[in-house]
Amino acid sequence: MKQALPLLMLSLFAGMTACGTQHPADTPATPASAAAGLAVMQEFRARGNEPFWAIDVEDDTLHYVTPEMDDGKTLQARREDRDGVVSFSGSDGALPFTLEIRAEACEDSMSGKRFDFSATWRYGDERMTGCAAGS
Repeated sequence: MKQALPLLMLSLFAGMTACGTQHPADTPATPASAAAGLAVMQEFRARGNEPFWAIDVEDDTLHYVTPEMDDGKTLQARREDRDGVVSFSGSDGALPFTLEIRAEACEDSMSGKRFDFSATWRYGDERMTGCAAGS
């Protein structure tokens, strides 16, 4: 069962792109509408590949999951909104973290699906990029 867990987690991460705000290639959101939508959203799902990571955001609570961290971590953050960018920052003990979601188009590096938002996750010295959607 333990050997099947990484495959299960990869399947779950791949399936996460099916959720959230996506647009067909011929009808992407305009930058202005994406930025306006970003400012009012309270829930997001951000994810990235290689390394695989995912973060569900609800208000100021982040739930960070990786294939190596089955149960994930729940983190409290401070939200900051500025022109077309929403960021969530805080610390996990001595490790600072920041999730930055930008109102710019993003294409998933594995599936090719398009999203209205890009995401950058900084956790300690690690920096990971990916896409995000409102949920």
